Amino acid sequence: MDLNFDALFTKNSLIVYTLLILLGIMIQYLKRFPNIILLLASLLTAITIILRDDDRKYKLKLLIVMFCFGLYGIISESLIIQNTGILTYSYPNSSLNLNFPLWLFFIYTSWSLLLEIIFKFTGIIN
Repeated sequence: MDLNFDALFTKNSLIVYTLLILLGIMIQYLKRFPNIILLLASLLTAITIILRDDDRKYKLKLLIVMFCFGLYGIISESLIIQNTGILTYSYPNSSLNLNFPLWLFFIYTSWSLLLEIIFKFTGIIN
């Protein structure tokens, strides 16, 4: 298997790494303010998509994949939490009666961007 190390250091990859680092910092230091995390995560994700070196069609496809990945992630995690009770969040979004914070959606969407990098690195996609 030929690995494409260049895929790890493209402009798009570096933007994704920056997004992941900033999301981690926000969650660590703003965990008592889930609505602020949600707002900032939304903005950072939008900026990430805007700054990418992809054409409009690819960005739209990427947004669809990100939405599906994020939605599936929060639904499956919510069902696991609801049915097992093994995890509770310190600051869930209680105003909507959810057992997970809304910003979690953007964590899952960012993982889909990381998977794109891994797929390009391994040659699964170009």
